[in-house]
Amino acid sequence: MPTPEQIWADADLPTRRLAGLALNPSVPESILLRLLSDAPLAVRMVLCRDRILPDAVALVAPV
Repeated sequence: MPTPEQIWADADLPTRRLAGLALNPSVPESILLRLLSDAPLAVRMVLCRDRILPDAVALVAPV
């Protein structure tokens, strides 16, 4: 199983940009939900590790 550091190191530029979007506190919940379901692993990792999620998103976030 890859470590978070390996996942991030393997992320390409578009994936890193999506991760930046995931960290933006003004992004609507609908976008966060879409990132959570469709984005690459590195983006989902950042979304779930590095920010406080709105309740509607946290309820569907993987544990």
